[in-house]
Amino acid sequence: MQGALELRRKIFEFVTLLLFIDFLITPTLSLQSIQKISASGMIEYGCQRMKWLRTNGKWIVDEDGNIVILRGANFMGYEFGYWSSHTEEDYAKMASWGFNVVRLPISWHFIEPEPGLYNETYLRNYVDKDIAWAKKYSIYIILDMHFWGWSPRFTYHGHTWTSGLPKWMVSAYENSAEGVGRSITDFWLGKGPNGTEVSAENPSMQDRLIAVWLYVLQRYVNESAIAGYDLFNEPPYPSFFVKGGLTAGQTAAYLYPFYNRLMNEIRKVDPYHILIYQPVGGWHTQSTQVLNETNIVFSYHYHLHYPGNYSGNISKLEADIVNRYRDSPADNPIKNWNIPVLVGEFGVELRCSNSTLWVKDVVTIWSKYNLNWAWWTYWKSDKPDMSLCYANGTEKSEIVQYLKQFP
Repeated sequence: MQGALELRRKIFEFVTLLLFIDFLITPTLSLQSIQKISASGMIEYGCQRMKWLRTNGKWIVDEDGNIVILRGANFMGYEFGYWSSHTEEDYAKMASWGFNVVRLPISWHFIEPEPGLYNETYLRNYVDKDIAWAKKYSIYIILDMHFWGWSPRFTYHGHTWTSGLPKWMVSAYENSAEGVGRSITDFWLGKGPNGTEVSAENPSMQDRLIAVWLYVLQRYVNESAIAGYDLFNEPPYPSFFVKGGLTAGQTAAYLYPFYNRLMNEIRKVDPYHILIYQPVGGWHTQSTQVLNETNIVFSYHYHLHYPGNYSGNISKLEADIVNRYRDSPADNPIKNWNIPVLVGEFGVELRCSNSTLWVKDVVTIWSKYNLNWAWWTYWKSDKPDMSLCYANGTEKSEIVQYLKQFP
């Protein structure tokens, strides 16, 4: 019986691959008859299936060739260990606003809690659940490998909500800004965990990040509800933390070769999903590069934090957004790159002056340039922050009214 199931699974995978290759060549191909293989390798019948997405020049399109502009929100929580923070009702609410995408941050820290030991429960109990809810309400998921504070190891700043590298990987570094800067430097220089020398038995931190991505995507390689993988949230540069560290420009010299290597390894396992990449810091305007890869999206972040203020001058705001990549015209992703652009995070703290006008004007600009976007963040809080709901779950209409006008 087990052998028959394994043969059936292999035949199905082969047929699926042939059909998807045909889809890449002929966008009008219908894949309605394709069934989904679950993570356990068993075929699941009767599942709701969403149309595969891919890129075509500056556009994201579905398998029928229709243009799809992704508009939605980040849904934080799982990257910080807030296990009960997501519900089906949240997805129903976002769908009622016309959202068609959720960028879902996940954390390497929880996926690989011990060297080489992967936590399948994290994906099964949380990520899988969100994917099922999203599919029910026709919402795509972007899986975001999130790095905030670089690693939960670093708590010197008083924050407990950090994510990224597992603690064991950076435990030898001082719990300070200097320790963060040093560990980031060692990451980009290709060192092993805790700055150790690399060997066959001791892969580099970069190689371990590639390995954890391969572990994740092998689970979801056949899941069309995943729009794509956001490979590295806000890749950090050491000089942000420590004087004399690698600058953003110097870090870029390491970042983009790493992206090429990561993408090449992913494509050996998953030729289907869109791969999303960010510049240094997620925003650094002088270190952008268009990669010579297919089915990719460039992403950057755009926030207004307190005590920042908005003057109300939309022309000035548009010029800042569209022309922020100023080194040369060829370096402007919005104007000159022939790949889609995703504003993977944007938001304003409500305590900033003219905050609601900022939301209205920014979304107007995104629409003008047909940019894909995801608000940071869908969350419940009574604070004047970037959350989309109050603590009781009702929407913050002062923000949402401008986000849900684009179904």
